[in-house]
Amino acid sequence: MGIIALTMSSAALNAQVTIGEEKLPEQFSSLELISNQTRGMRLPQLKTVQRDALTTDEFKANSLAEGLTIFNTDTQCVEVWNGKVWISLCALTQLDPASAVIDCPVLAPYTISLAPATGSLGIVAYKWQQSSDNVVWTNAAGVNNRADYTILPNAVTGDTYYRRMAMDAANGNAVIISASALISAPVIRMDIPDEIPATGLVWATRNVDAPGAFTFHAASYGMLYQWSRNTGWSSSDPIVNSSGGTIWDSSLPSATSWNTGPCPDGWRLPTSTEYQNLINSGYVFVTNTEASALNLGCNSGIIYNTGSATKADVLANYKPDTYLFFHATTNRNSAGALGSPNGGYYWSSTQNGNLFYLYFNNSGATSVNSGAYSTLATNGYSVRCVKN
Repeated sequence: MGIIALTMSSAALNAQVTIGEEKLPEQFSSLELISNQTRGMRLPQLKTVQRDALTTDEFKANSLAEGLTIFNTDTQCVEVWNGKVWISLCALTQLDPASAVIDCPVLAPYTISLAPATGSLGIVAYKWQQSSDNVVWTNAAGVNNRADYTILPNAVTGDTYYRRMAMDAANGNAVIISASALISAPVIRMDIPDEIPATGLVWATRNVDAPGAFTFHAASYGMLYQWSRNTGWSSSDPIVNSSGGTIWDSSLPSATSWNTGPCPDGWRLPTSTEYQNLINSGYVFVTNTEASALNLGCNSGIIYNTGSATKADVLANYKPDTYLFFHATTNRNSAGALGSPNGGYYWSSTQNGNLFYLYFNNSGATSVNSGAYSTLATNGYSVRCVKN
């Protein structure tokens, strides 16, 4: 028959006990287990169903149960009752997101990549939050219940902090919060009105995004359109259209006119003559650096309706209520392949066997160009609108 030896100090008279060695317990201890470095302490072994059977209403109401400790043989974790829920000591852990500088947030989505939290044997739920000052936090926009978080174009126009909350369903829905990451992006000016009168018309200051809607601000590309088709295509890869499709339509459109197009209600595409009048209203080309300094995004472009103002005048005194900024955009060729933003391509409604579009290059030249319908109609260009 085995012998169990307990060595208890005289401090047992004061309800303090030492097991494993003749020594007085520390003042803060009721019970001390002194290891002989060859054995450990075996906690009560319970399955989850047995643990839950123990957790009766009477048990929950008894504050003396707080701190009760078991080893859960189902989860293989030590668990402690905290008075409300069982807390697993198989701690959920996660990494911290990295800060980054987004050069051109208006061009494409930016994903904060972060590995899934680890240490849980249950379901881990996520919630991303954002803050402008790293103090007051709100739930991040869009889909934020994933391990990663994708910042959509236009969502960041300055410095924004992001952090991830991870909730452990196997640990009483305990929540851990990552450190914050600073995502910096150029500030975008927000003083540009939605429309500007110029050349006897009222021009939209923003490109068309999804059909029937303008972009969030004037620095955004918006979506790309094939002539006479009102399905928008992404201005960045991976390719996707406004209906969620991913297969580019390379067949020639059958339409012979395209007036309203994807413009919002009350708006239409300009004609080639109206684009030429816009060129005649005066223009100034700005480089990437100059556009960024004007808070017009980070791509080059043409500022129209400048009259006799010189480039120096425009850069020193930008008039958001007068000037019309058209930025260089991406485009897609007849096979749907994405081109670089080395110029501007904006459809007109004019078609007479040829198709006409506003064009400018990164050398500052701008014109109304044309090409054969059969060659151009399946290309993807930007759309800017004028009021009916």
